[in-house]
Amino acid sequence: RVQINQLLGLDAQNGDIDLSDHMIAVLASILLFVVPENWKDNRFLLQWKDTEKLPWGILLLFGGGLSLAASLQSVGIIDLIGDQFASLQTIGFWIILGLTAVSLFMTEIMSNVALVTVLLPVVGGIAVGLDMAPLFFCIPVTLAASCAFMLPMSTPPNAIVFASGHLKIVQMVRAGLILNIITIMCIALLTQYVLPLIF
Repeated sequence: RVQINQLLGLDAQNGDIDLSDHMIAVLASILLFVVPENWKDNRFLLQWKDTEKLPWGILLLFGGGLSLAASLQSVGIIDLIGDQFASLQTIGFWIILGLTAVSLFMTEIMSNVALVTVLLPVVGGIAVGLDMAPLFFCIPVTLAASCAFMLPMSTPPNAIVFASGHLKIVQMVRAGLILNIITIMCIALLTQYVLPLIF
């Protein structure tokens, strides 16, 4: 009975209605499967074949990132990281610089969508723990995740250039490393000095 009450958004103790946002979404989705669109054809507003077209991989990836952030928050890892960063004197710029570098070099070997999905909830939690605006951590991480210059597998444009046969991986890594360092500094400086003028 408790599980049924939770599914319906009811309080398990006294039956009071206590709907959350996610339960409203679930109930609305269920209704789409039972509300008829055409009685004669026995067709409903939403068919299962329609749901097969949804990007389930992205949804599960996003949900996994949020779950990871919630887990790290519940066990105190995010607070621990925040406390360690809090000991720095010039905390803001160096954290931004570090997060930008981590994001940029990690996106060389993994999808930028996956990276942002995993990192944003974590860095947002760190920012909240440090009483800082999450945008000052999330924006540089997101920008850096879109900048990958070192490896052919990092982005499709890199792969196209490498496939031409005129470049070796060593040459790409050497030139890409310089671009990565320049990008890290540009993003960090823009975040530190320009972003406060906008937000």
